[in-house]
Amino acid sequence: AWTGRIAGAYRLSPNFRMHASLGSAIQNPTLTDYYGYYGRYRGNSDLKPAKSLGGEIGLLVETSDKAHSIDVTYFARNVKNFIADNSTYTGVINLEGTTKVRGVEVAYKGKLTKSLTSYTNYTYTQTKNNLGLELARRPKHAGNIGLAYQITEKFGADANVSYVGKRIDTYPQRTKMSSYTLANLGVNYQVTKNVNVYADLNNVFNKKYENILGYGQEGRNVYVGLKGSF
Repeated sequence: AWTGRIAGAYRLSPNFRMHASLGSAIQNPTLTDYYGYYGRYRGNSDLKPAKSLGGEIGLLVETSDKAHSIDVTYFARNVKNFIADNSTYTGVINLEGTTKVRGVEVAYKGKLTKSLTSYTNYTYTQTKNNLGLELARRPKHAGNIGLAYQITEKFGADANVSYVGKRIDTYPQRTKMSSYTLANLGVNYQVTKNVNVYADLNNVFNKKYENILGYGQEGRNVYVGLKGSF
């Protein structure tokens, strides 16, 4: 399959910049979609790839010193042959008609002091299949907010909170899943010009949540890593 994308931006003034993109994409069925994975969940060898056409248009507003910026973007996507569960949830089919995704994203980034930076983003997403039903596992509301503090020239810290709103899952039946909020902490140290050591404490309050109905996610966890650039 051939897919393509074109994007561009135009600065209206020192404080305003418009940006837009348009592109096509393809999603092939998985092995599970084609062949199933246990007796009751049957494969569908007649599946076609899902093909989509979508784009976005937005406006970036910056202060004269570039210390603060806010970006508002509208996005939309139309999908043909969307791959979804069948009516009995025993396999997948290609939906007839057009499946539509629409939404708006707002992102802010600001330098509060010489050492303290804040950032936040919020996304509203509306999804509808050919029958006008909401797509599975797509929250209408999602967002993040955080602070990054450069303690010394080499040592930095970060704290952020992420929110995922209510959404629908479809197996074994259409079920509304609860929203959840996670808090995360991180530190990093620039050992040399090319080497950075970091540690992240994720899900600080050990929140229990699910992204897929019946499958719990990680509780409180720590990642320590080494990052290099050349």
